[in-house]
Amino acid sequence: MTGLIRMMLRIYNHFLDLKDASHSGNESLSDGFPSIIDIPSFIDFMIMNEIASNVDAYQLSTFFHKDRNGKLRAGPIWDFNLTYGNDLFFLGFDRSHTDVLQFDNSNNDGPEFWKDLYDDPAFKCYLSKRWNEVTAANKPLNYQVISDKIDQMVTLISEATVREQARWHRVGNHANNIAALKNWLQTRINWLNTLFSDYSACSNPFIPPLVISQIHYHPVASGVYSDDDLEFIQISNNSNTAVNLSGIYFKELGITYSFPYNSSMAANEKIYLAGNASAFQQYYGFSAFGEFTRNLSNKSEKLVLADAFGNVIDYVEYQDSIPWPQAADGSGPYLQLADMNYDNSLASSWVASNQFIGIDRAAEEINFALYPNPAKASVTIEHRNPEIASYTISGLPGQTLISAANIGKGKVTIDVSRLLPGTYLITVVFKDGSKSVKKITIL
Repeated sequence: MTGLIRMMLRIYNHFLDLKDASHSGNESLSDGFPSIIDIPSFIDFMIMNEIASNVDAYQLSTFFHKDRNGKLRAGPIWDFNLTYGNDLFFLGFDRSHTDVLQFDNSNNDGPEFWKDLYDDPAFKCYLSKRWNEVTAANKPLNYQVISDKIDQMVTLISEATVREQARWHRVGNHANNIAALKNWLQTRINWLNTLFSDYSACSNPFIPPLVISQIHYHPVASGVYSDDDLEFIQISNNSNTAVNLSGIYFKELGITYSFPYNSSMAANEKIYLAGNASAFQQYYGFSAFGEFTRNLSNKSEKLVLADAFGNVIDYVEYQDSIPWPQAADGSGPYLQLADMNYDNSLASSWVASNQFIGIDRAAEEINFALYPNPAKASVTIEHRNPEIASYTISGLPGQTLISAANIGKGKVTIDVSRLLPGTYLITVVFKDGSKSVKKITIL
C-alpha cells in the first residue's frame, strides 16, 4: 500500500508541475512543460477533440499515460457521443458548437493547463503546424477525405438503415441527417482554420545531425548476462560541430530515454545507450552514455529520435525479417549502418556486424576493450591504435598467471579456461609504451 501511495503522489506532483509550468509559460527544457509532457500527444489529443467539439473532453473521459522515466502523454481519446453538434438536449444542454474551443469554454470545467498551453506561443505554433499537416489535401482530417469516408459508411450500412428504421423508428430522414453532419463538419473545420493558420515561427526548426547508427536489439546471452542485458543503441553526431542534447528523447512508445539537460555530443562523436548500463560496462569494457527503460523488441520497433517539441531528428523501424539482415536477430552480430550518409530508414542501408564496439579515445587516456566480462573459457582484448604489445593476467595479490609479448596486433583472444573462478587484473602494454589495467571476473 505504501508503494501505491508513493506512486500516486508522484503522479499528482507531476500534474502540479505541469500546472505551474504551463501557467507561467515556462518553455525551459530543464523544468518547463517541454520537459514534463510529450507535446505531440497533447497536440493530437486537442486536435481530435476540437474537430469534433467534444463536450466531454478535458473535464471528463480524458486519459493520460506515462512510462517509467518518461514524459506524460495525453490519450487515448475516448467517449465521442456528445460531439459533432450533438449534446444532451433533453437535459437542456447545447454545447457542441462549431465556433467554440472546448478547452476555453465556460461550460467545460477541465484543468486550466490546456488553455495555458494553447496560449503559449511555441505550443500554439506547433498545434497550428500539426493542424495544417493533418487537414491538408488527401490527409486524414481533410474535409473531403472525411466526407468520402462518410459516403463509404453510408453505402455500407444502407441495408441496415432500412431495418433499423422499420424496427426502432429512430433513423428519420437519413439523407438529411448526413447532409447536416457534413455541413456542421465543414463549418467547424473552416472556423478552426482561422485559428490555426499561422505557424511560420516553427515551420523550419533546427534539426541536429544525429544518426541512429547501430542497434543491438537481440544479442546472445553470455554468462550471467541475459540477451536483454546486452542491448544497445549507438547514436552518432554526423557533423564537425558539437550538439546540445537538451530536450532530445525517443518519442515513440517502446524504449524510454530522454537526454539529460545540458548534455552534449562533441563533433563526430559516437555514444551508446544501453539496456543495462552496469552489464554494458562490464561486458563491453567501457561506460554507456545512458540507460534506456524497457527492452528493445526482438521482432520490430520504431525508434524515433526527436527534440522536445516532437520534431523528428532520426527515424528507424527495424525488422527481424527479410530484407533486414537476418544475422542480427539473435546470432551475435548487431545492426550497423553501412554509411553515415545513407538513409537509415531503409533496410538496404544496414549490415550485420560483429566488429569491436567502442568510443573514440583520441583525447582520453589510453584504454582497451575487454569482452566478455565476466568470462568463462576465453576473453578478448582489443584496441585500435596503438596496437597491443603485450599483456599480463595476474591475481589480485600480484602474481602473474598468463602473459604474452611481441603481439603486434589490435585484437587478441586469450584462453582463460584454466583460471579458477575469481577476480583478476589484465595489464595491457601498447606499442607506444603506454599501458592500461582492467579487472576481469572469471566464472
